[in-house]
Amino acid sequence: MRYILVIFLVAISFFQIGCEKEAEVQPKDYPFVAIDKLDVMPNKYVAFHANIAYNDTLQIIDHGFTICDSRNHSNPAMTYIISLGSLAKNQSEFNDTIYSGLVYGMKYYLRAYTKNTRYTVYSNEVFFVNK
Repeated sequence: MRYILVIFLVAISFFQIGCEKEAEVQPKDYPFVAIDKLDVMPNKYVAFHANIAYNDTLQIIDHGFTICDSRNHSNPAMTYIISLGSLAKNQSEFNDTIYSGLVYGMKYYLRAYTKNTRYTVYSNEVFFVNK
């Protein structure tokens, strides 16, 4: 019985040590961006929309999208950048539409990006086929 009581007290001690107050989450000074909508109308247009979350301590100096086709997916030099310029305070959404220049049947890769005075952050990569 005494052995069980000792094990119980040791277990409670470890539990109390593990339940110390967790460190507070610190706000990040880099933005988070994600593509949340993609609308493809083959041979007419492709429209894309992104959301951004950021701590406004650093100004967003550029934001937009990058796009490349499957032939050049591994070559960053062949990525087309669609810059939308600086982001207005409290703006959390942005979008753009491409009306021409896409090859029918080609697979394209798209990412949103945002840049502040310290970081350039890219979104998840999505792809679409223009067909």
